[in-house]
Amino acid sequence: MNKEEKTAEETESGGSGDEKRARGMSIRFKYTLLVTGILAFVILAVYLLVRAGLEPYTISRKRSQIRSQIALIAGSAEQGFPEKSLVELEKSIRGTSVETVVIDNLQDMPYLVYATNITHSQRMNFLKAAFDSGDGLEDLEVYEKTADYLICRGYNTRMGNDEIDCVGYVGDNVFYFMAMPMEGIHDSVALVSRFLLAVGLAAILVGSILMYLVTSSLTRPILRLSEISDRMAKLQFNVRYEGEETDEIGILGANINHLSHSLDVAVGDLQAANRQLEADLKEKEELDARRRQFLSNVSHELKTPIALIQGYAEGLTEGVSEDPESRAFYCEVIADEARKMNLIVKRLLNLTEIESGQLRMEPELFNLAELVRDVAESTRMLAGEKNVELKTDLPENLPVMADPFMMESVIQNYLSNAWHYVSDPGRVEITAGNSAGKITVTVFNTGECIPEEDLPHIWDQFYKVDKARTRSYGGSGIGLSLVKAIMHAHGSACGVQNREDGVAFWFELPQATALLQESDGGGKTVE
Repeated sequence: MNKEEKTAEETESGGSGDEKRARGMSIRFKYTLLVTGILAFVILAVYLLVRAGLEPYTISRKRSQIRSQIALIAGSAEQGFPEKSLVELEKSIRGTSVETVVIDNLQDMPYLVYATNITHSQRMNFLKAAFDSGDGLEDLEVYEKTADYLICRGYNTRMGNDEIDCVGYVGDNVFYFMAMPMEGIHDSVALVSRFLLAVGLAAILVGSILMYLVTSSLTRPILRLSEISDRMAKLQFNVRYEGEETDEIGILGANINHLSHSLDVAVGDLQAANRQLEADLKEKEELDARRRQFLSNVSHELKTPIALIQGYAEGLTEGVSEDPESRAFYCEVIADEARKMNLIVKRLLNLTEIESGQLRMEPELFNLAELVRDVAESTRMLAGEKNVELKTDLPENLPVMADPFMMESVIQNYLSNAWHYVSDPGRVEITAGNSAGKITVTVFNTGECIPEEDLPHIWDQFYKVDKARTRSYGGSGIGLSLVKAIMHAHGSACGVQNREDGVAFWFELPQATALLQESDGGGKTVE
């Protein structure tokens, strides 16, 4: 078998072994399954309809026949029951299987005019008494009740079967009784249902086989086109569709052939070079962008403290101020600005190391609640002379597995922002909650909300919402960038939310499965 014959055979059967495992249900099988499902649904619906509706329909027809016979009995009674009318009545009753009794009480002498079966006398007398008096009808299923007749359904205890009965009068003298057993109706419904079920199953089987055979000619070219598209996806552009159809499938095949040829010519020459060029350009653009941003931000942040240091140092050198108090002030300014420069450089180094992956996290199990309380007290002095209330709502134990040094930096940055931006008077609230296995810590301060347009950018390096105010307390715009980098390194999230009376910053960590407990000696143990 040559290669083309093998490919054709694989296409006909749905592809090679690996391709058939990867490919889902074939169109041929889907069409067959669809037709089979429709046939099964229709036949099942008809079967259920017959089971549910054939008996009521048959009963309705039988009631119609009973009314017709009542009309024949009434017409015959008006004529005095001549022989001809009785013959017509018998012909009508014979075709309905309705047992009928007609009695004429002329001159108070009961006279049996017509009877097909006299074994129902007990049932007849019971229904006659019930119709005359109106008592006992509650035990019957009454279909129709008029002044002249009653049609009902009940159980004949003597005959031992369920039946439809009719009693009534023509005028004042003629009484009639009709009985139709339900057993024949039940048998008819069961017979029709079984026949329909057998025919339906045969129709489903034959229809499915025929549909599966018929769809072969439809699905063969589609499978071939599918195989060609698979090979084109693997950059094999030397395949062609050989079908001769002139319909939509033929047009699709011609378009695929044209596309395959065009891609074979273009991609073969440019693919490797293009990938390398894209990679080089992307890397160069990223490096240039990072370098420009870094230089711009660093120069912007350092130029002010450098200018202050230079100015005050020159003033000391030239002896601008001779008194000790002024010299001490100059030195204090120089030291303070140098401290700010040192803090900016340290934070930049930490941020760079975290983002580049050079600084490895050293996670350990510790109580996050205790760390938050310690940092809150140590940073309280940042409030200065403001009238600020500190509220904490923390559980005793918040076990987490994280780098405690880095998490301390996160909490310090959040609290530093809170103390400096809190209103006067105001409050700072620290809360923590546990939901779905995650611990969320929130630091809230009363004060002005962050403008909505600034919210997406506050995590960017050197971004400041209020530059003048940030500068007044030495903010560099790096703190929140550092928070974001630390939380990203932990695989966790952080965020900010404006509230009605302030701003809330939050971060979350997975709750550790182990528990932290206080030991008898005052230390901490891990279970």
